[in-house]
Amino acid sequence: MPNPRVMILTNRWYESGGVENFIRQLVRETRDSVDYVVVSLITHVEDSLPCEKVGPVIPSGNISGIYSDSGRIIRTLQGQHCDVIHIQASNGSAFYLAHLAERAGIPKRIVHSHNAGGETDSDAIKKLMGSLSSAVYSRAATDLWACSRNAGEHLFGNRPFTVFMNGIDIAKYAFSKEKRVCLRHELEVGEDSFLLGSIGRISKQKNPLFQVRVFHELKRLLPNARFCMVGSGDMEQEVDGFIDSLSLSDDIIRVKKTSDAASFYSAFDGLLFPPVFEGLSFVGIEAQCSGLPVYGSEALPRELKITDRIAFWSLDESPSAWAERIASSVGSLSIDDRPRYSDVLRDAGFDRKTCFARIAKSYGGARA
Repeated sequence: MPNPRVMILTNRWYESGGVENFIRQLVRETRDSVDYVVVSLITHVEDSLPCEKVGPVIPSGNISGIYSDSGRIIRTLQGQHCDVIHIQASNGSAFYLAHLAERAGIPKRIVHSHNAGGETDSDAIKKLMGSLSSAVYSRAATDLWACSRNAGEHLFGNRPFTVFMNGIDIAKYAFSKEKRVCLRHELEVGEDSFLLGSIGRISKQKNPLFQVRVFHELKRLLPNARFCMVGSGDMEQEVDGFIDSLSLSDDIIRVKKTSDAASFYSAFDGLLFPPVFEGLSFVGIEAQCSGLPVYGSEALPRELKITDRIAFWSLDESPSAWAERIASSVGSLSIDDRPRYSDVLRDAGFDRKTCFARIAKSYGGARA
């Protein structure tokens, strides 16, 4: 029996994005049992994924083209001859894409919610179109999946859905003293410095200006503190300008991309993670696997509390309040305790082999 042919559809491809990390790991872990093609609507899929890659589909590079360029999308979907389309969703527009997939003749149409919140205020039009699409085309999806209970309830309301936990490579993200020493040497950060870090897109969802404000306050309390921001995105120029305005350029290390997030988790002494909205983040899971203290916002789903290394604080609190909490925790941290947390993650069921095998099995069926 041939393997099912599955199209993984995403709006855009961010190399350092959490959804992209999910896709990357899923494809690599299950490619022997599934024939994948990854399609990005408005960007190239710039990755060494071991499968077919298609994109951009919409020439304008504007995601609103899913409505104005629907014919082109349908032709692309038809041309791939897939049994399953797995749509990575952040809002209700995913249901319109499921509708286009239905018109293209794809029998199994999965909408997979990855976020427990919606667009920011500046995305009012996208939010409206997403709400309308969800209302009109909700029945176009044959399966509703989510990375967390919050993410499912946000997009699907009271409709039944299936939660698939984000699995990780436990051995890869376990704390490594060797990686810590090597990377801190490369970053020119001494072992006597407190290295705060963040990993993720430099976008409104991830709250980067708040991150910089917290570090600015932390620097007053811990003169030996440094901050390493790993990621890129549409707010880079604004963030870099803000860093300059606070005279923090010498204390903040900017790394635009990395293929080795595991080394950064080992090198960091704390992870600053205050998103405005978020699903069951790989970053939060990977950091805990490394035994890294995570200073998170209350927007994070409670399923992310896998260990005692994560805290959830309100974004209504001031950056100085966050900084005081971080500073007060420093004395209780020890890298000697970090290696054991990989076993905690394994025992909690976050090993990627188990998680992704469940997804591959759920695709079901085979090509006719």
